[in-house]
Amino acid sequence: MVSSPAPDPLPIRSPDPTLLARLRAGDVSAFEHLFRTYDTTLRRFAGRFIADVDEAEDLVQEVWAWIWHHRETLQPRGELLAYLLAAVRHRALEQLRNTRIRHAATGRYVLPGQSPAMAVLHPRADEAMEHDERASQMWRVVNALGEPRRTILLLRWEYGQGWDEIASIVGLTVAAAKMQHSRALVVLRDRFPATFR
Repeated sequence: MVSSPAPDPLPIRSPDPTLLARLRAGDVSAFEHLFRTYDTTLRRFAGRFIADVDEAEDLVQEVWAWIWHHRETLQPRGELLAYLLAAVRHRALEQLRNTRIRHAATGRYVLPGQSPAMAVLHPRADEAMEHDERASQMWRVVNALGEPRRTILLLRWEYGQGWDEIASIVGLTVAAAKMQHSRALVVLRDRFPATFR
């Protein structure tokens, strides 16, 4: 199995059950609470799609602006975090599609997202560099798998999301999300047999 880093603790549920009702009523403190609770997680998630940190932050700000503007009709199905991650993913994929269209005219192709290293601490610099290079190679393969497999692996490995949340975010049934995950692992096991046993 791949050794993935411990994911950031995710605030799956808001401690205040009336938070969405307060937000819908225009309560600024409810919006600020949502922002403080989820913004770091959303920015980190956006950074897995958009390599430029400033662009990723702008994208998340656009999602927050959309949430505030549409607060009165906001009806997330399921967990709030899954809803917010899905909104960021949708906006990121839309931005990547637009970028590909712009770059198609110049003949340049940009791989979506970053090649994040699943870093663990190594006592020696050469081991750390070798590990980072292997992780970068693996993430390049993951990026090339396309959607929704890329997002499914990211949500599973980096964010520790369960299958219900993953299915909700990528817009598939749980069975279909698991099947996409399995197919992605077949490719990775073929390319990296020592890592995926």
